[in-house]
Amino acid sequence: MTIPDRISRKTRRRRHVITPLPSDRGSEQIHRNDTSRPTSDVTDVEENEATKTCICLNLPKLSKEQAQSELLEHIEAQCCYNKKVAKQLDICDVIMTSAWQYRLETVRESRVVVDEEEPYNGEKVDGPRRGQAPLNKWDIDVTVTSSNTAKKRIPHTSERRSCVSCQGNGTTTCGYCTGNGKLPCYNCHGSGHTSVHETYYEHSDSLNQQPRRVSRSETCHECGGSGNKICCNCHGRGRGNCGRCEGRGEVVAYKAVYVKHTTLRGNKTTNTNNLPLQLFQRCGGAIVHEEAGTTLTPLSSDTCLNIEMQIASEELLAKHTPDVRHRESTGRNDERIILQTHIVRLLPIYTIHYTHRGDKGAYWIVGMDKKMIVHAPGYPSNTCGCNIM
Repeated sequence: MTIPDRISRKTRRRRHVITPLPSDRGSEQIHRNDTSRPTSDVTDVEENEATKTCICLNLPKLSKEQAQSELLEHIEAQCCYNKKVAKQLDICDVIMTSAWQYRLETVRESRVVVDEEEPYNGEKVDGPRRGQAPLNKWDIDVTVTSSNTAKKRIPHTSERRSCVSCQGNGTTTCGYCTGNGKLPCYNCHGSGHTSVHETYYEHSDSLNQQPRRVSRSETCHECGGSGNKICCNCHGRGRGNCGRCEGRGEVVAYKAVYVKHTTLRGNKTTNTNNLPLQLFQRCGGAIVHEEAGTTLTPLSSDTCLNIEMQIASEELLAKHTPDVRHRESTGRNDERIILQTHIVRLLPIYTIHYTHRGDKGAYWIVGMDKKMIVHAPGYPSNTCGCNIM
């Protein structure tokens, strides 16, 4: 099943407006088609452009025992922290705040039509006589592989032609020897002779006599004195098989479409209490709003009341949209959006104040459920200066 088929099925879903969950159920849940609830709590709304799921839920509270247990679990994974200190900390209070996070993921597809050719092997040619070629490249059904790229020959665009490189002969002049069939000998450089240098002494007393150097010429043992060697590419013929048509003299010219999928990701996190942003990329949170479709619109007050999330969605959606100016100036439509998903999450931030031997300190826990991240830059008994993150 292709991606457009999956999108068409998604866009035919219905939106469910869910009533708030009870306060004693604080976890990341999405309820769909809950038949146990009264029919008045669930309202079906037809949605043609995107699939929307809006939920309202309460963030879980963190007790002092849980805060100390999470800190101890993270310290055990460190190499330079004293584990006994975590058990000796006196937790004073746990203050919970929340951060907002907007995530957008866009899958864009680009298509480029190019002219290609390949050697003719005697097969049937799918030319215009067999039917009309597609007028729009987006109407061609292409299955993209796991590498996010694909190539497909456009139907009814093939044409049998004579090879322009060899003029239909199947052979071309050898590029190594330029048609001579021979190459200069690499040993004598085409002279046919090599020089031999000898050094000897006129008398037996070599210590008191100056050496004498004599040079003489010999016939080259590589080419036998001819100065040339047979070309190893064409074997002396001066011509070789045409590389374009592989010696067949004919090629099949056709049009092909190249397809590539590119995934763009962006996110914006606010109200972080000046904590490092990388903490919020890996932690768990409660999904406040989720929407998927081919053409998404920025968040509004009906979907999310946080103004900063509305501004972030407007900026990121505009950034992920293909350049309209380039399309209008060139007249080419080479890229389109096939799937967009944006999610608004509410991320709990727990500030834990503690005392240790009369000194006050604090550390933070970000996230919920099984994806809670501890950040303790001022943890006591740090031996090497690194932080728990």
